[in-house]
Amino acid sequence: MATASPYAMLSCTLCQRWESIRILECQHKVCLNCLKDDAKCPKCNAPLDTDFEPFNLSAIEEEFKSFFTETTNSFCSSGDGAEASYRCEECCENLCSSCLSAHQRVRLTKDHSILPLSPPPFKSDPKLHRRLRDEIDNFEQAIIQVQKTADCIQRRAVAVSNDVHGKACHFIGLIEERERELLRQIDNIRNCKVDTLYKQLDSLKAICLQRKYQLSQLERGADIDYNIVTYPTEPYEDDVITFSPPDVHLFDIEQKLGRVSSSACATLCYASGDGCRCAVVAKVAVFFIHAVDHNGQSRMGGGDPFTVIVKNAAESQVLPSQIVDRLNGNYVVSYTPNVEGICRIYVTLRGRSIKNSPFTVTIRSSRNYASISRAKYIFSQEGDGEGQLSRPWGVCTNKDGFVIIADRSNNRIQIFDSRGKFMKAFGSLGSRPGQLDRPAGVACNSRNEIIVADKDNHRIQVFDQNGRWLNGWGEKGSKPGQFNYPWDVAVNDKSVIAVSDTRNHRIQLFSMDGRFLTKYGSDSTIGAWRHFDSPRGVSFLPNGHLVVTEFNSHCLLIIKDSMSAAHVHGQEGSGAGQLLRPQGVACDFEGNIIVADSRNHRIQVFNTSGNLIARWGTFGHESGQFDRPSGVCIGPDGTIFVVDFGNNRIQAF
Repeated sequence: MATASPYAMLSCTLCQRWESIRILECQHKVCLNCLKDDAKCPKCNAPLDTDFEPFNLSAIEEEFKSFFTETTNSFCSSGDGAEASYRCEECCENLCSSCLSAHQRVRLTKDHSILPLSPPPFKSDPKLHRRLRDEIDNFEQAIIQVQKTADCIQRRAVAVSNDVHGKACHFIGLIEERERELLRQIDNIRNCKVDTLYKQLDSLKAICLQRKYQLSQLERGADIDYNIVTYPTEPYEDDVITFSPPDVHLFDIEQKLGRVSSSACATLCYASGDGCRCAVVAKVAVFFIHAVDHNGQSRMGGGDPFTVIVKNAAESQVLPSQIVDRLNGNYVVSYTPNVEGICRIYVTLRGRSIKNSPFTVTIRSSRNYASISRAKYIFSQEGDGEGQLSRPWGVCTNKDGFVIIADRSNNRIQIFDSRGKFMKAFGSLGSRPGQLDRPAGVACNSRNEIIVADKDNHRIQVFDQNGRWLNGWGEKGSKPGQFNYPWDVAVNDKSVIAVSDTRNHRIQLFSMDGRFLTKYGSDSTIGAWRHFDSPRGVSFLPNGHLVVTEFNSHCLLIIKDSMSAAHVHGQEGSGAGQLLRPQGVACDFEGNIIVADSRNHRIQVFNTSGNLIARWGTFGHESGQFDRPSGVCIGPDGTIFVVDFGNNRIQAF
């Protein structure tokens, strides 16, 4: 079976020459000899744009001849890899001995001019030749498919644009009809009122004229028949014509009058969750893929063909992974690492990587909390100088491992490196933006922005990693977005901020720009809010649930991510697993909960079922001893930082 000759690919559509070929605007290939009329194509008579310059193939003709003389002439055009000895000039095909006999038996080709080929300059590998031909076929099919898809997108875009235009015209027609009706009503009111007033004017003018006549008669000494006429002189109508604008919800509906969306765009999609940063050997790691369309809007449905490949550090082993489509634009990915070290996760969509892919993941063995007793190192002491602390409370780390501390009585935030070396401080006493009044909780998001619970100013403030003020919100009160001594803050991978609104007995959730999202506690959860006498520490679990310490009720609350229900763990006491004035709380990527058991002067670790895993610490001033520990956090490398409140220091475990 003959294949398309590469010579034919570059030959003139009319005369089959392949010298001085030009590609016209209509995509026909024509030599200069046939291109006699520059105004139109000699093949299809399509008019040519006067500004269009035909593409000149002459520059590659010699290279093309040389290439095919050296490489193609050695093999038969049938594609079976046989060596060719002849060439048919009319068909522009190379022929082996077997194909030559068949060529000369066919009536249509038996009279074609056959020329012997000169011996090839080198001997090629037939298998490699066949492989290259297969690859070329695959690429040509891919080119056809990509072009077909591009053409479909063009047609689909036109169809959807017409649909949008039709729907928009329909709604515009409804609005214009409503406008005409409202204007008609205005005209009706105006005519009604004005007609009434004009009639009143006529009556008043008639009476006024009568009185003027009577007055003139009276001045001439004539008798007049005067009757007292009681006639209202106040206008029968007022000047009120008002327009009540549409309900504010109508403007919200404007965003719902239609939605243009597409499938997911790989370069805009992103991943979140601990599983794309760190994982534990032999434990299931989870992260989320968030699909975003070409308009930058979150996808509302599923069906996007994401591919996930998890490789170990040497990239010699591919770990099994699973993708679950939630059909709402989010996908859950799970895998189980088998060795410590580094692995890389490649997330692609139709062959293109999503944002920040591949992800480098640190794999560690499960932390043995039971072996902790003494601190690895301790830093800071009481004072108001650089690196010194006065009644500190909150602590967090950023993604680079820097330790950020709410230096409460010094009314400032201090930043240390991961080994406790002082780096910088910002903040001063006051209520202006950037100033602080006894800050308590601190948290850091994925952009290294620092969120501060400015407790005695009853507000939240956000700073960049250098301490520059970005935004803030809140004031004293009990309405959504108001606070009554906000104590702690936490932020999750979706940049949702949780705030323990202590004396309002509730937790409030906000977006990074301060927009109120929802709350739990007080009047929102009548059956459970009795546990919220004084919520203190807050932290997000890897599954999205929220852990809260209850200072006065001596317990933990695990609130569902829907903020609809909660489970209570713990009770008052000093025994194993009991709590006494718990304060700060942190969650590791395995879902274990680390609690600062303040008045028991210890740290306790629980699993998500509330079972005690480990505990350490007693009252004192030595390494591993505490005086009312308050804040607690976990660094990127797994180090646990504890704010030793009464000792004005930080201990690292």
